[in-house]
Order: sequence, then C-alpha cells, then structure tokens
Amino acid sequence: MSTVMDIGRLATVEQTRTALLVAACCALAVIAAPVRADAPPARPNILLIKIEDTNDWVEGFGGHPDTRTPNLLELAARGVRFNNAQTPSPLCNPAKTAIFSGLAPARTGVLANQQSPFRSWLPPYARTVFEFFLDKGYFVAAKGLIFHQDDETQAEPWSELPSYNWYRGQVPPQPTNGLPELLAVSPGFDWGPTNGPTANWGDYQIASYGIQFFGRNHQAPFFLSLGFTMPHVQWWVPHEFWDRFPASPSLPPNLPGDRNDTPPYTRTAIDTEQHRIITEAGKWPEAVRAYLASINFVDEQIGRVLDALDASPYAGNTIIVFFSDHGFHMGEKDAWGKGTLWEESTRVPFIIVAPGVTPAGGVVTRAGSTLDIYPTLIELAGFAPRQQLDGTSLVDLLQDPVGGGRSIDYALTSYYFGHSLRDQRWRYTRYTPANPALGGEELYDHATDPDEHVNLAAAPAHAARRAAMAATLAQALTFGPSLRPWVEVDAPLDDAQLDGHAVTLAATALDPEDGDLSGSVQWSSDRDGALTSPADLTPGSHVLTATVTDTDGQTATGQVTVRVFTDRDGDGVDDATDNCLDRANANQRDSNSDGYGSACDADLDGNRIVNYADLALFRQRFGTSNPDADFDGNGFVNAADLALMRMSFGRPPGPSAVAP
Repeated sequence: MSTVMDIGRLATVEQTRTALLVAACCALAVIAAPVRADAPPARPNILLIKIEDTNDWVEGFGGHPDTRTPNLLELAARGVRFNNAQTPSPLCNPAKTAIFSGLAPARTGVLANQQSPFRSWLPPYARTVFEFFLDKGYFVAAKGLIFHQDDETQAEPWSELPSYNWYRGQVPPQPTNGLPELLAVSPGFDWGPTNGPTANWGDYQIASYGIQFFGRNHQAPFFLSLGFTMPHVQWWVPHEFWDRFPASPSLPPNLPGDRNDTPPYTRTAIDTEQHRIITEAGKWPEAVRAYLASINFVDEQIGRVLDALDASPYAGNTIIVFFSDHGFHMGEKDAWGKGTLWEESTRVPFIIVAPGVTPAGGVVTRAGSTLDIYPTLIELAGFAPRQQLDGTSLVDLLQDPVGGGRSIDYALTSYYFGHSLRDQRWRYTRYTPANPALGGEELYDHATDPDEHVNLAAAPAHAARRAAMAATLAQALTFGPSLRPWVEVDAPLDDAQLDGHAVTLAATALDPEDGDLSGSVQWSSDRDGALTSPADLTPGSHVLTATVTDTDGQTATGQVTVRVFTDRDGDGVDDATDNCLDRANANQRDSNSDGYGSACDADLDGNRIVNYADLALFRQRFGTSNPDADFDGNGFVNAADLALMRMSFGRPPGPSAVAP
C-alpha cells in the first residue's frame, strides 16, 4: 500500500503546538493538557458528483464527436481521468448498492432493481461509504438521486439531506417525441425541448444547493454528494440546450447483424424493439440530439458547482470524484439503454482530483472500477478500512497514472444473466441464464475492435486468451460462502381477485453464481399443494409460494396472497355474488334488443322497459325492506330504488343487484 501525501495541511505541527499552548495559558484550568507532537493533519473534504446513464459521450473519453462537456473536460485536466473505468453492474440499483457499500454484486446478490431495500441484502457488518465518514466525524450531506430509491436514501443516516425534484420543464402532452409506440414499450422513454425557467429544473437546484453549501463556514471536514438525475430519461431539456446541437448529429456505430455471432441469450433477452421503433420513425438523430443536450445540461450544472468550490476556502483541500452509475446504449448492437454486458453499457466516465496527490491531466488506461471509489477515499483520507471491501484502492494510479501499481489488472461487471471481465485490452463475458442452451461466451479485442463487432470466443487463434480470461473470471467470482438466490413474484399481483381457473404464474429468480433461474421456479398453494403454470386453483383464498433452489442447494421463496372465485358465465363476477348468474351473455351483448346488457338486465318482466312492473317483481322477491333491493339504503324498496335501478342497469355491462 502506498503512502498518501498529506492533503491541505492547514497548520504545521509547531503551529498547532503553539496554538494549543496559548489557549491553555488563557484558560482557567490549573493544568494544561499535554500536546502531542504527532498531531494529524487536517482531513480532506470530499465532493462526490454522480450522474446517471452516461456512456463515453464526455469530452476526453473518446465518445461522440458532437458532445459538449467543457466543465468535465476542465475537471479532467486538473486530475486523473480513467479511460477504461467499468461499472460493477449495468443497472441502477445493483451499481449504486455496490459502489456505495464497497461490496460486489456477485457477493451480495443484488443484481436487479427490484431488490429493495438494498440493506436487506447486505451482510450485517456492511457500512456504506457515507456511514464510514459519518462515523469518522465528517459532516455528510447529500442532495439528489443517491441510491436507487428515494425512500432508501432518506432512511440512511445523514448530517443533512434536503429534498429535490425531477422537474424538467413544462412538458407538453406526451409523447413529446411523437412515438406513442415507444412509450408503450418503454414507459418514460421520451425526449424533446420543454419550456419553463431553467432555474426550476431539478438538477439546477441540486447544483444550487452545492453552491450554497460551499458558501458556509464548515468547522468539521465534509463529505458532500450531489446526485444529478440527467441524462436519465426523460431527455427533456430547456430550449437553449436543445438548440446547441445539430438536428442531424453523427450516429453511433451500428453493424447490421451485429448479434449474429453472440450467444443466443443476447438475441432473445436484450430488447431490439426500441431500435426498430426509433429507426423506422426516422427519430434516431433526434434521440442522439436529446441525449447530447441532456449531457450538456448536467455538465453546465457541474460547472456551476466547481466554480463555487474554487471560489471557496475549501478548494485546496477537497477531493473531487466524478462518475456515472453505468453506461448507456444509443443504438449500438441495436440496443438502447443499459442492462447489457457490452462496452457501451459497462464503461463509464470517471475522474478523480485529489490536491497534492493527482498530477494534472493524468490518464489511466488500465481497467478500473467505480467499485474502487470506497477504498480509494478511505486511503486518501488517511483511514484504515473497517470491513471487507471488494474494490481495490486506486491511490497508486492516482499518484502515477502510467506506472502505478495495482494488485489486479481487470474490472468485473455482473448482471443477472452473466459476468464480464475487462482488462486493458480484452473483454471476456460468460452468460449464465437459467437455460444453459442459451448461454455462451464472448471475447473482444479492443485494440482492433473497439466497437465489439467480432466475437473471438470460438476462434482457435485466441483459445489460450479465452481460457486464461475464463480462469481469471472464475477467480474474480470467488467470494467465499455461496450466496442465496432471490425470487420476486411477477404475477399474480398480491391481494388479486382472480376470475376463472387459469391463473398465470410468473416469477423472476436470480442467483449471483448461477444467473437467471426463473425457469426453475416451483409453485405451490397452501390449499392445493404443487401447481402447474398456468395453474388450476380451487375457489377460495390462497397463499402462493414460488420456490427456487440453486446448484448449491440453497433455497429462496417469494409469496403472494390471492383469492380465486368461479365465474361460469364469464362476466367477470364471482359466482357467489353474481346476481344474474346463468342469464348473462359472455360478450355482454343486448340479446333481447331492449337496450340493456343481457348480463345485467333490469327488465325483470321482459317487456323491454324498466318500469314499476319490474319494481313490483322486486317487491315480490325481496319484500319492501330487503337490503338487496333497497339501493339507496333508506330501509324501503320504492320508486327511488327503481330510479337507481334504471341508472345502474340501463346500460351494459355490470352485475345486477337482483338475485335470481
């Protein structure tokens, strides 16, 4: 472990000793406390800036030629840029949980967004990076999108956590991009310029909080986290940012049939509908423009924060960490968004500026991970780790970006269907879906194929390389005790009332070592025992249990409570309460041509009109006070109930209040 330079020492040891002696002389105490000759230096402050869903379209990282991020470019010039940084997982919740807990997804098993709260998946000893510095006496503040769910962020201990919002202008009727089909496939996937004062945007206000924070007088060292929401969809931006980019920007590289040499799972499970909808509508250039404008918008907000820090007394003693939680596809390999194990989804922009440590303009090309942030900050601040951390400190590389030492020379990215290993030149990926027939491997040489077009996993000339990286991946996934799987019931919904016998059963089952086990889920009912899918359930209440067992024999379950009823006439009403059972047409047609739905015909005497004769039949059947016919609840069956009867049953569909 390297020795970290003292950062921003505010006073020498001699000055500290003198100040203490003067204070002691002025005090009323009889005996002054002795002064230590090894008084520690001032601890560094920390500014952590996280953005969302950003690939390498940041100036200096080699991405899009039209991108404009002058503030991030200037930030990189002040410190060290990691040109080959990888996320621990290509999805929001797994990535953030790993980065802030310091524990790899393959250790905790957090591989999906639905695994909430994240705390329930961490081992008992786990302390987030924020907790660590809070325990060390830091003032730990945050604003914005920190963890995946806002309620989880709010549940964490903070010195200060003001609220924020996602406001992105006065949005016209959606979809702004004119693609309702896309919105149906991917809710929220919209873009375009919107109106409203820029100062009202959520990210603008997050930056304003940072500016205000640096204007305060801080007695204790601080750890400030700003979680900007852009460029997470929707890409709604003020007109001024939209207008900065051409209507026809350069499009990302896209090779037709690019997935033909990839494992079957990538062709069946990674969506291509978004790409089809966007490209068939001729909207690809517009989407690129919106993404570029969103990145430019958040860059400007970061610039406002950095200007405030530079103007404050904390500039010389504040570590700055900038990163994105994961990458984002913009049509490469016909993919949009995150959730793949390809470079566009796993690679992220990553910059660290540590006064007195990082050389200006340093560039690291060796593989690193944002999982390394936690141990790096601990070492930079002069502390020792208090728990198991899966990341590796980057301090040696911060001091010497080219020749610095590092105990590992790769970065690991895990998702529920596989794992990917990235080193300085190569990417090796192994897919582990529930169906082994859909699995397989990928091997890409980034020296000759930076866009990962040619899968070399089956090439004899690269067999040795593939085998070596496969062995390294196996070693990287050695995390001690086997981890338990996880099950989430997707259907039916909890507390659902289900008509008929054919009940859809669906669950997602994930395992850190074995991947997607959804196809291995076994279902049972507390009433009926083992079930098949679709299930046949007897009428009544059921507690349904979805169970999966991994290859190590560990079991996980998910449960849902439902109520099943019979519906012989198919009108969507439980036979036990169906007041027109056996009288309904399954399609709710007006078979009598009397203007009333056959399933709920209030014309009890069949004369094609609902009148007092039908009320008389009500009285015969129910008397004058039966609550089943007393629609208005006044204790009498009378003309008022007939009026309600007309109102309720004079049109299909709907159950009748009249029991046969």
